[in-house]
Amino acid sequence: MLIVNVTGGLGNQLFQYAFYEFLKLNNDNVVLDLSSFQRQSYHYGFELDKVFDLKYDILSKSPTPFFYTDNSKIFYRIIHKLFDVFIKKKFDFYGDDSISLIRKEKFDFDMYFNGFWQDAYYVQEVKDFKTKILNFRLFDLSKKNKELKEYINNNFCVAVHIRRGDYLNYSYLNEICNKQYYDQAIQYFKNKYNFCSFVFFSDDILWCKEKFKEIKNSIFVDWNTKDQSYLDLYMMSLCQNNIIANSTFSWWGAYLNNNNEKIVICPKFWNQRTLTNHLICPGWIAL
Repeated sequence: MLIVNVTGGLGNQLFQYAFYEFLKLNNDNVVLDLSSFQRQSYHYGFELDKVFDLKYDILSKSPTPFFYTDNSKIFYRIIHKLFDVFIKKKFDFYGDDSISLIRKEKFDFDMYFNGFWQDAYYVQEVKDFKTKILNFRLFDLSKKNKELKEYINNNFCVAVHIRRGDYLNYSYLNEICNKQYYDQAIQYFKNKYNFCSFVFFSDDILWCKEKFKEIKNSIFVDWNTKDQSYLDLYMMSLCQNNIIANSTFSWWGAYLNNNNEKIVICPKFWNQRTLTNHLICPGWIAL
């Protein structure tokens, strides 16, 4: 049995689900372990079912302690904090987000996969992942979202996602997509097109309103909050183009954009700890 641990927010959950589908290409008996959401609270819980119409197999019971190491427990968290290492057992496989460690292969032994698997490779290797496997549910949209959707359908729009929130605590993350990055990305579209609207999405929309108040034809989406935040992802995917942050949430907003002529501007690096970036898709413009 191959078990993929699912944890984190919606963007991370999507990469873990993509990795699950990737493993299924060459393996039978692949399941998702959702038990981490019973032990810890991550953002708004397990959201894949709420946002997408998916099919998957779930681990019927929590994995035995002899099978994997629960690094969410306080002892393991202290060890990780002090020594920057994860304790793992024989059947644990920890994914390193800076490099893809798994390629297409068949496993003849049990394995528990811990990691976020943030790599475009896993997504792109699954045929028809975006068009047939990963489908948005039909949402009962609020009046504001209906109006925004109609506006996006009738105008040339650029979704701008700005991640602040918890990133403000980590300089190696928050300094990647700074004000200069967004100014350059926005100017790119202004130079290329005579007219376009900029639709801003953020977990700190008040900051965006202040810093980008001079941008004409702009909309600041401030109503999809808390457990309705996933609707920002849906709306970002509807825009004709995307400017993304070093955030898996906005990465998926751009990836799920079905405009064949879309322009996606992304950061050249995902964080300041590594020079590699496995999340730049073909055709995307890295700044």
